[in-house]
Amino acid sequence: MNDLQDAQKTPQTHGSTKSSWNTHVKQIVLTILLVLLPLTYLSVYYPLKQALEQEVLKNHYLITSANAQVIQQFLQRSKEGAESLSSRSMIRKWLADYLNGEVSWDDLQSYTTPKYLDGAGALTSIAYAGRWVRGQALVETHADTAPQDRVFPQDHAHLFEHSHETQVFLSESQKLAGIYSPILFQGELLGYDLIFARLYLPLQQLCTPCTQIEILPGTARDTSWLENGYALTAHSIPA
Repeated sequence: MNDLQDAQKTPQTHGSTKSSWNTHVKQIVLTILLVLLPLTYLSVYYPLKQALEQEVLKNHYLITSANAQVIQQFLQRSKEGAESLSSRSMIRKWLADYLNGEVSWDDLQSYTTPKYLDGAGALTSIAYAGRWVRGQALVETHADTAPQDRVFPQDHAHLFEHSHETQVFLSESQKLAGIYSPILFQGELLGYDLIFARLYLPLQQLCTPCTQIEILPGTARDTSWLENGYALTAHSIPA
């Protein structure tokens, strides 16, 4: 009788031991997983994430640098066009004669206007071109679709009384780039040309549904384009 009771108790003890062993194995496996997860994150996922972020930033910088080159080339072409207009020898000589009292204003204007308009017409992406002498417009031309945007103050003559260097300015809305180009003859400043280039055209072409281009006042670290205190910046538009 006692042997039968002992035989009945043995399976219960064996089942209890097996259950305890399974629990212990599960705890070990769980502990290993808890240890492996952060190790996997630190050794695989995190370095991969960092590499991908660096690659995205690198590509973004390359795209921004390329965009900066486009803007820089646009402004350089606009500056060269303005300087070419200011260096036309015949109308510059007539301007010198006027300042020496040898030619009247009306004669100077009649002679200069067609030649100046011909030269300004050869420039691309121009919204305005004008020749200024002693604070007075000698000849001007406006594009019909030019945006109403201020680049220079109305009394801009005092800004350039003694400036012998070509300068670039941005309008208040950044739609136009204004170029001041001095008219020099034998080292003397005779007057100047003002050119308004349509800066919004290349900016529109560079913007995408995911990226917009802005030109901000100030300086920027690692910038690839800086002009007269303005730096090019590009950033992604949040979805």
